[in-house]
Amino acid sequence: MKEPNFNIQGNIPETELQYHIKKFFSRIDKDIGSKYVIDQQNKLDTLVIKKSLLYQFMHMLNDCSKYEMNYDINKNKIKYNDEYIYLIYQTLFNVITTNNDKKYEYQGLSIGNNGSKKRFGRGLNKGYTLLLVEKYFCDENKGEFYGRHEKSTKLMKEINSLIGEDEMLSFYMNSDLSSFQNKLLNYMSCDEINKFILLSDKLYDAEEQGDYLKIGSLYYQAIEYVKIINNNKGLILVNNK
Repeated sequence: MKEPNFNIQGNIPETELQYHIKKFFSRIDKDIGSKYVIDQQNKLDTLVIKKSLLYQFMHMLNDCSKYEMNYDINKNKIKYNDEYIYLIYQTLFNVITTNNDKKYEYQGLSIGNNGSKKRFGRGLNKGYTLLLVEKYFCDENKGEFYGRHEKSTKLMKEINSLIGEDEMLSFYMNSDLSSFQNKLLNYMSCDEINKFILLSDKLYDAEEQGDYLKIGSLYYQAIEYVKIINNNKGLILVNNK
């Protein structure tokens, strides 16, 4: 098997950002495993990372997260506002968990039609991404990593604990929402699974908009489905004894 070559820093200047990029791939290789990244090598070889002065200007006008750091899948380009360098960890997770074909775009625990603005499972994906950032880059975490998505991250901590870290990591790194849904079928109906994922998506959207009334309500609705998983998992364990 070809050994991975995480050498994308040639596309960017020697800056603080490059330091974080090197740290990201070093820890992925050591703590998560390069096997998840090898198939993405061609993408990494052509990845462009560019500071955007327009992002800085537009963020001052709008104070909007879309002008902080973003990954354009079709152009294989990261554009960033220099004040939000710390977002590179979650953005690189997005890069290495993104695949697309002629019809669909897959990213971590989400899926959508190519060109669609909102992928199904975007709440799960965001929460789990930030959970990994918190776990593997806690020495860089100054409370800025998950900020507005605290409840989505908390929700995925509960799911990760119930399903198991190894399986969850595999679902996420292989962009395999379908297998995650199949796993949940052990504990919930298909209808309940869809309702849970839709609730997590609405929670993510509310967090993006800073709608704190909705955030609280949606989080507690989503937690009810986590309780269903927990209760049914307990019944399965008892019945298997």
